Amino acid sequence: MTLRPIGEIPLAILAGGIASRMHPVTERIPKALIRVAGRPFIDHQLELFRHKGFRKVVICVGFLGDMTADHVGDGARFGLQVRYSHDGDQLLGTAGAIRKARDSP
Repeated sequence: MTLRPIGEIPLAILAGGIASRMHPVTERIPKALIRVAGRPFIDHQLELFRHKGFRKVVICVGFLGDMTADHVGDGARFGLQVRYSHDGDQLLGTAGAIRKARDSP
């Protein structure tokens, strides 16, 4: 068996939930964009993953997911290739989001 380099293995970030325990903050902003140490939380995650050698990321988005996609874009400013798996009208939960991300191009 040949192992792929870590940079070729896509990493999934689950960022689709409604984050009800963080209301009222997350009623208008997704959890991924809450500021931590002056920057959106997802920025810290993406920089860490790049530092660890990952190059490909799939962000599973749902509630307010367009805001996350608008912020992150294609991932180039993080040195990553980012694509998105959108839940659609109905939130899929963890297993559903991963399954949909796996099956998407």
